Amino acid sequence: MSAWTRSCDSVFAAYQLQSSLDICDALSDDWSRSSCYGEVFMENVSNSANEKKNFSPTDYHAPCNQLADQYRRECYIMQTSRMMEMGLSMERMLQECAKAGAYRVPCAQSIGRDLSNEARMGESRRRAKVRVGRGRQSPSLYARCCLCPG
Repeated sequence: MSAWTRSCDSVFAAYQLQSSLDICDALSDDWSRSSCYGEVFMENVSNSANEKKNFSPTDYHAPCNQLADQYRRECYIMQTSRMMEMGLSMERMLQECAKAGAYRVPCAQSIGRDLSNEARMGESRRRAKVRVGRGRQSPSLYARCCLCPG
């Protein structure tokens, strides 16, 4: 286990999101910081202590939309797991990702991450293809899902 993993784990054990991110900031290179941020957000989404998760009961984009820009990409990579917990369909998650501005692509990638996890875990045989396109007036998000044969 790397030093940054131990640092993030030890701080996040107390479920202090910003404190964990601050420790990540002290790492010496971009890759290590980015990886550490990702681990912090993964723990925020997947920890078993729901009352300690750093989310809003009504804001589909929290905490990502409340954080400094340097953290938002890695936050949105995990955000649709939270949106699923809040009961959103994939279509609705795509609509919410379209509202994420500069982070709409990582948010849409989060849907693919969720679906691939489901398929890998045997919960679903779906696969998704998500792409970002530009409409005439504004960016739009599209997704196509299909059932895998067999």
